Amino acid sequence: MSDFPNSSAGIKQLANDLVKFLRGNIKNTTGRKEWTDQKLDLLKVFFDKNGIDSHSHRNRPEFLWDFVGLKGKDILIAVESEWITKQEAVEYDFKKLLWSKSPLKLMICRIGKEHQTTEKAAKQGEEIRESIERFMESGKNYSPGEIFIIYCVWWAHKDGDNRDIAYTLQVDGKPDHVGIKGKHFQLLPRRR
Repeated sequence: MSDFPNSSAGIKQLANDLVKFLRGNIKNTTGRKEWTDQKLDLLKVFFDKNGIDSHSHRNRPEFLWDFVGLKGKDILIAVESEWITKQEAVEYDFKKLLWSKSPLKLMICRIGKEHQTTEKAAKQGEEIRESIERFMESGKNYSPGEIFIIYCVWWAHKDGDNRDIAYTLQVDGKPDHVGIKGKHFQLLPRRR
Protein backbone atom coordinates (compact mmCIF):
# COMPACT_ATOMS: atom_id res chain seq x y z
CA MET A 1 0.00 0.00 0.00
CA SER A 2 1.64 3.18 -1.14
CA ASP A 3 -0.84 5.74 0.20
CA PHE A 4 -3.68 6.22 2.65
CA PRO A 5 -6.93 4.77 1.22
CA ASN A 6 -8.73 7.63 -0.52
CA SER A 7 -12.00 5.84 -1.28
CA SER A 8 -14.63 3.96 0.69
CA ALA A 9 -14.11 1.01 -1.65
CA GLY A 10 -10.36 1.00 -0.88
CA ILE A 11 -11.00 1.01 2.86
CA LYS A 12 -13.59 -1.77 2.52
CA GLN A 13 -11.21 -3.87 0.40
CA LEU A 14 -8.48 -3.56 3.03
CA ALA A 15 -10.97 -4.58 5.74
CA ASN A 16 -12.10 -7.60 3.72
CA ASP A 17 -8.48 -8.61 3.04
CA LEU A 18 -7.72 -8.36 6.76
CA VAL A 19 -10.70 -10.55 7.74
CA LYS A 20 -9.73 -13.12 5.10
CA PHE A 21 -6.14 -13.13 6.41
CA LEU A 22 -7.28 -13.59 10.02
CA ARG A 23 -9.67 -16.39 9.08
CA GLY A 24 -6.86 -18.16 7.25
CA ASN A 25 -4.33 -17.86 10.06
CA ILE A 26 -5.98 -17.81 13.50
CA LYS A 27 -5.50 -21.12 15.29
CA ASN A 28 -6.80 -22.43 18.59
CA THR A 29 -4.82 -21.34 21.63
CA THR A 30 -4.80 -22.54 25.21
CA GLY A 31 -4.70 -19.37 27.29
CA ARG A 32 -5.19 -15.63 27.42
CA LYS A 33 -1.58 -14.57 26.78
CA GLU A 34 -1.13 -17.00 23.87
CA TRP A 35 -4.49 -15.88 22.41
CA THR A 36 -3.56 -12.19 22.60
CA ASP A 37 0.00 -12.70 21.35
CA GLN A 38 -1.22 -14.68 18.34
CA LYS A 39 -3.63 -11.91 17.29
CA LEU A 40 -1.03 -9.15 17.70
CA ASP A 41 1.56 -11.18 15.79
CA LEU A 42 -0.88 -11.84 12.93
CA LEU A 43 -1.82 -8.16 12.71
CA LYS A 44 1.87 -7.22 12.53
CA VAL A 45 2.48 -9.74 9.74
CA PHE A 46 -0.52 -8.50 7.74
CA PHE A 47 0.31 -4.81 8.04
CA ASP A 48 4.08 -5.27 7.58
CA LYS A 49 3.28 -7.09 4.33
CA ASN A 50 1.21 -4.05 3.29
CA GLY A 51 3.91 -1.50 4.15
CA ILE A 52 2.20 -0.28 7.32
CA ASP A 53 4.29 0.50 10.42
CA SER A 54 2.72 -1.19 13.45
CA HIS A 55 2.90 -0.84 17.20
CA SER A 56 1.23 -2.83 19.96
CA HIS A 57 0.81 -2.50 23.69
CA ARG A 58 3.52 -5.19 24.06
CA ASN A 59 6.27 -2.87 22.83
CA ARG A 60 4.65 0.40 23.94
CA PRO A 61 2.62 -0.26 27.08
CA GLU A 62 1.41 3.35 27.33
CA PHE A 63 -0.58 2.98 24.10
CA LEU A 64 -4.29 3.62 24.35
CA TRP A 65 -5.08 0.79 21.91
CA ASP A 66 -3.80 -2.79 21.80
CA PHE A 67 -2.47 -2.30 18.27
CA VAL A 68 -2.18 0.50 15.71
CA GLY A 69 -1.07 0.50 12.11
CA LEU A 70 0.48 3.76 10.91
CA LYS A 71 0.91 5.12 7.41
CA GLY A 72 3.40 7.90 7.93
CA LYS A 73 2.15 9.74 11.01
CA ASP A 74 -1.51 8.87 10.41
CA ILE A 75 -3.34 6.01 12.12
CA LEU A 76 -4.70 3.67 9.45
CA ILE A 77 -6.14 1.15 11.92
CA ALA A 78 -6.78 0.99 15.65
CA VAL A 79 -7.37 -2.43 17.21
CA GLU A 80 -8.75 -3.58 20.53
CA SER A 81 -8.68 -7.24 21.58
CA GLU A 82 -10.67 -8.63 24.51
CA TRP A 83 -10.23 -12.15 25.92
CA ILE A 84 -13.02 -11.83 28.49
CA THR A 85 -16.33 -12.85 26.93
CA LYS A 86 -18.58 -10.70 29.12
CA GLN A 87 -20.47 -8.12 27.08
CA GLU A 88 -19.41 -5.24 29.36
CA ALA A 89 -15.71 -6.01 28.79
CA VAL A 90 -16.14 -6.10 25.00
CA GLU A 91 -18.13 -2.84 25.03
CA TYR A 92 -15.54 -1.12 27.24
CA ASP A 93 -12.71 -1.96 24.83
CA PHE A 94 -14.80 -1.11 21.77
CA LYS A 95 -15.44 2.39 23.14
CA LYS A 96 -11.69 3.07 23.00
CA LEU A 97 -11.78 2.58 19.22
CA LEU A 98 -14.09 5.57 18.92
CA TRP A 99 -11.28 7.82 20.19
CA SER A 100 -9.23 7.05 17.08
CA LYS A 101 -9.22 9.12 13.92
CA SER A 102 -8.60 6.17 11.65
CA PRO A 103 -10.44 4.75 8.65
CA LEU A 104 -10.33 1.18 10.04
CA LYS A 105 -11.31 0.07 13.51
CA LEU A 106 -11.09 -3.59 14.53
CA MET A 107 -12.58 -5.17 17.65
CA ILE A 108 -11.39 -8.74 18.24
CA CYS A 109 -13.36 -10.69 20.84
CA ARG A 110 -14.13 -14.32 21.71
CA ILE A 111 -17.12 -16.59 21.51
CA GLY A 112 -16.98 -18.53 24.78
CA LYS A 113 -16.26 -22.26 24.80
CA GLU A 114 -19.66 -22.84 26.35
CA HIS A 115 -21.17 -22.10 22.91
CA GLN A 116 -20.50 -25.50 21.37
CA THR A 117 -23.05 -25.46 18.54
CA THR A 118 -23.13 -23.27 15.47
CA GLU A 119 -26.51 -21.90 16.55
CA LYS A 120 -25.28 -20.93 20.03
CA ALA A 121 -22.11 -19.32 18.64
CA ALA A 122 -24.09 -17.41 16.00
CA LYS A 123 -26.47 -16.18 18.71
CA GLN A 124 -23.54 -14.96 20.81
CA GLY A 125 -22.03 -13.21 17.78
CA GLU A 126 -25.36 -11.50 17.09
CA GLU A 127 -25.64 -10.36 20.71
CA ILE A 128 -22.18 -8.77 20.48
CA ARG A 129 -23.03 -7.08 17.16
CA GLU A 130 -26.39 -5.78 18.41
CA SER A 131 -24.87 -4.43 21.61
CA ILE A 132 -22.14 -2.54 19.75
CA GLU A 133 -24.62 -1.19 17.19
CA ARG A 134 -26.91 0.08 19.97
CA PHE A 135 -23.97 1.83 21.56
CA MET A 136 -22.88 3.35 18.23
CA GLU A 137 -26.39 4.62 17.48
CA SER A 138 -26.60 6.43 20.81
CA GLY A 139 -25.39 9.78 19.58
CA LYS A 140 -21.88 9.79 18.14
CA ASN A 141 -21.04 11.11 14.69
CA TYR A 142 -18.62 9.16 12.54
CA SER A 143 -16.23 10.04 9.74
CA PRO A 144 -17.28 9.34 6.15
CA GLY A 145 -15.97 6.05 4.78
CA GLU A 146 -14.60 4.65 8.04
CA ILE A 147 -15.24 0.98 8.64
CA PHE A 148 -15.74 -0.96 11.86
CA ILE A 149 -14.92 -4.66 12.05
CA ILE A 150 -16.13 -6.95 14.81
CA TYR A 151 -14.14 -10.17 14.65
CA CYS A 152 -15.44 -12.90 16.99
CA VAL A 153 -12.95 -15.73 17.43
CA TRP A 154 -14.66 -19.09 17.91
CA TRP A 155 -12.56 -22.18 18.49
CA ALA A 156 -11.80 -24.06 15.28
CA HIS A 157 -13.76 -27.18 14.49
CA LYS A 158 -12.06 -30.48 15.38
CA ASP A 159 -11.03 -30.83 11.72
CA GLY A 160 -9.18 -27.49 12.04
CA ASP A 161 -11.58 -25.35 10.00
CA ASN A 162 -11.82 -21.74 11.18
CA ARG A 163 -15.34 -20.91 12.37
CA ASP A 164 -14.79 -17.26 13.38
CA ILE A 165 -17.67 -14.81 12.91
CA ALA A 166 -16.95 -11.37 11.42
CA TYR A 167 -19.10 -8.29 10.83
CA THR A 168 -18.36 -4.99 9.14
CA LEU A 169 -20.16 -1.67 9.24
CA GLN A 170 -19.03 1.12 6.92
CA VAL A 171 -20.10 4.73 7.35
CA ASP A 172 -21.53 6.30 4.19
CA GLY A 173 -19.52 8.88 2.28
CA LYS A 174 -16.13 9.56 0.76
CA PRO A 175 -13.18 9.63 3.20
CA ASP A 176 -12.17 13.18 4.08
CA HIS A 177 -8.55 12.97 5.22
CA VAL A 178 -7.19 16.49 4.94
CA GLY A 179 -3.70 17.78 5.72
CA ILE A 180 -2.81 21.18 7.17
CA LYS A 181 -0.12 22.25 4.70
CA GLY A 182 -0.02 26.05 4.63
CA LYS A 183 -2.11 26.37 7.81
CA HIS A 184 -0.76 27.77 11.09
CA PHE A 185 -1.94 28.06 14.68
CA GLN A 186 -3.49 31.45 15.34
CA LEU A 187 -2.72 33.30 18.54
CA LEU A 188 -5.92 34.21 20.35
CA PRO A 189 -6.04 37.55 22.16
CA ARG A 190 -6.22 37.57 25.95
CA ARG A 191 -9.40 38.80 27.54
CA ARG A 192 -9.15 41.95 29.57
